Amino acid sequence: MDNRFDFDKTGKRMPYTVPDGFFDELERNVRRQAAPRPATSAKRKPLFRHVAMLAAASAAAAIALPVVFSYRPAPQPAYTMENVEQAFADLSGEDQAYILEVYNEDIFINQ
Repeated sequence: MDNRFDFDKTGKRMPYTVPDGFFDELERNVRRQAAPRPATSAKRKPLFRHVAMLAAASAAAAIALPVVFSYRPAPQPAYTMENVEQAFADLSGEDQAYILEVYNEDIFINQ
């Protein structure tokens, strides 16, 4: 097999075409869009809005954070053994038997 490729035999045809003046128009469009724009007062409005939003958010945080961090849930009553025994006694006989069966078969409690 011959691994040599001769570019001279392929010719210099260009399969792609563009309309006349395409590159000149492209250059004008790029220059026009890349040209620096004059500063207007419209630039100040977004900055003012950002500062106003930041001030509003800061005020909201100053009010919300103390409220959030000072919240303490009501203390839950401690369960005593009497409460547990009363709850167990209130169960049906089937439920009591099931709980005792599961307790006796628990491998972590009864090692």
